[in-house]
Amino acid sequence: MMICSVIASLVLTLATASCDSLEEDDGRSPIKTLRFGDMMGAETTYELFDNQESKTIRVTDPTGHMTTYVLDDLANSCDSGDVDGCYNLGIAYQRLAAMHEATRDEEDAMRQALAAAGTAFQHGCEGDQAEACHELGLSYAAGRHVKQDWVRAAELYAKACQIGHANSCNDLGSRYFSGTGVAKNVQQANALYEQACDDGSSTGCLNLGLSYKDGAGVPRDLAKTAALLQRACDGNVAIGCGYLGDQYSAGIGVPQNSSTALALYEKSCISGRPEDCTKLGISFARGLGVERDYVRSASLLEMSCRAGDPNGCASLGSLYRTGSGVEQDTQEALALLGRACEAGAATGCNDLGVMFDEGLGVERDAALAAELFAKACDGGSRIGCNNLSKSRN
Repeated sequence: MMICSVIASLVLTLATASCDSLEEDDGRSPIKTLRFGDMMGAETTYELFDNQESKTIRVTDPTGHMTTYVLDDLANSCDSGDVDGCYNLGIAYQRLAAMHEATRDEEDAMRQALAAAGTAFQHGCEGDQAEACHELGLSYAAGRHVKQDWVRAAELYAKACQIGHANSCNDLGSRYFSGTGVAKNVQQANALYEQACDDGSSTGCLNLGLSYKDGAGVPRDLAKTAALLQRACDGNVAIGCGYLGDQYSAGIGVPQNSSTALALYEKSCISGRPEDCTKLGISFARGLGVERDYVRSASLLEMSCRAGDPNGCASLGSLYRTGSGVEQDTQEALALLGRACEAGAATGCNDLGVMFDEGLGVERDAALAAELFAKACDGGSRIGCNNLSKSRN
């Protein structure tokens, strides 16, 4: 079973980053600008300003919403006993650390910023600021600026959960589920997931749904799984949308509905989950619940392949092999299928085997084709097993 924890916002989980270093002028222009883009092309901009008074960080999200952190003002607020100021100071230093990390030549500055973030979170947590306790727990769990300590992380999650921080209840539940930092107790994990879900943690709804899906500490109930995954999806947890899409696609726990499945895959894809971009792309290629559209399929599969999903690369390779939605290119097909097969995509191994068996863009090699069919079969491809059987006759 997959256990999902809330991830800290230290470094954006993004596909690309670019950095512009600008000349400092009167302090009103940034001395450093970083632009992070995700797989859908949405861009978040970090800007660092440094004048005689204080460092200032400005973050602009893809919607244009801007958040400004003035470090000295936040430090003064924290020093005066404002625990929210301590939390925001810690977040500001995390943003600064992310900027230093992205330039890859400021490791000492990055470590100093992380240490300062930890100190700010510590002060905030001592004042019962739940979000500060949670961030500090995440730091101990990841070993950021401190030695990794799962026991300490669990203690901090517990404190934040008691204060009322829903995501901390979820993360504490994940520790009980895995037995990391606390004694394993799946029933306690599920109780914490339920508390987190009821208090607004979409990830808590996801984890409780997965417990019902697998019958982990609770009776297996796929209808309850679907209801909880819906709550997770409504809270923009992409994997929840994807899993719910799988249930609608197969009619498990819910009535079979291909259109609903596709809408859920699309939402998950847009949220940055490449596996569901692949499922959406395959649906367009096969005309499953939607009018067949090879061009749209190729676009989706190229995006998922670029984001690292080997099944996306395998399906894209097959389109290049046949020239469906793209100009036929057997060499590109061979490269994509080879990469997918090496990464464990059974369909990639099968389709690569077909190319060697038929001599498409490569010298025919029946023995190698049989090896690839066997690898596909071992990976769970029924077509690979059939092709392996034919190759032996």
